[in-house]
Amino acid sequence: MKKYLILALAISFMVCFSVSAEIETELKDLRAQEQRIEQMKTMISSLFILAEKSDQKETIENALNEALTKIESIKKRIDNRIKEKEKEIEKKRRDDKKKQEEKEENYLNQSGQWIIPVDVKASGYTEWAETWYTGPPKFAIDDNEITKWTLNDMGEIVFDLGETKNIKGIEAYWNGSVSNGNTVNIFIDGNLILTEEQFGSTRNIRKFDSLPGRYIKYQTVAQPHNEFLQIATWSEINEFKVLVEN
Repeated sequence: MKKYLILALAISFMVCFSVSAEIETELKDLRAQEQRIEQMKTMISSLFILAEKSDQKETIENALNEALTKIESIKKRIDNRIKEKEKEIEKKRRDDKKKQEEKEENYLNQSGQWIIPVDVKASGYTEWAETWYTGPPKFAIDDNEITKWTLNDMGEIVFDLGETKNIKGIEAYWNGSVSNGNTVNIFIDGNLILTEEQFGSTRNIRKFDSLPGRYIKYQTVAQPHNEFLQIATWSEINEFKVLVEN
């Protein structure tokens, strides 16, 4: 039965050096190591059964238990490393997304000018819970990100630039007092420009090829506005701005 003792000690050696040497590898390799660890644990469990028939049962079982202890220790380090790597990947995704958004915003700022419409009309409005900062459509163009136009329904709000300008984009910002999103159609002088855009409770920026126009209609529709297929019952905008050519 010496071969079982040698095999048990060999497993302990492999666990300590072969696996731990790869701890700092990428996430894919770490997960592959997890699978190898599980395979080793299965192998050791089989050896415990064989050890029952050995005249060196106690020695072999001690070696196997030592190997299992080391395996669990290394598995814990691998699991922790996987969590760290996943956090790093998620952070990089967020950072990359933020950089891309900043790049797009810088591009928009360099190629045009953001302006606030001079007038606005809406299909209606609803004050939310008798709060002072919700209700009338004028709240969407008062240059105050606290106040907001709110409507307990799907509806329309039309922004007037005062004169025809070459329009290149829009920004609709809100922070989600009455809804976490809206599905929106955008019209410029009656022409449909954006169809069923999913806007969330954030700073929603959309750009498009420059076209002349004065009136911008923002129309909310009862369609899913996120990956959870939620459909809003309220419409909301804190501030609405328009990107025009300099």
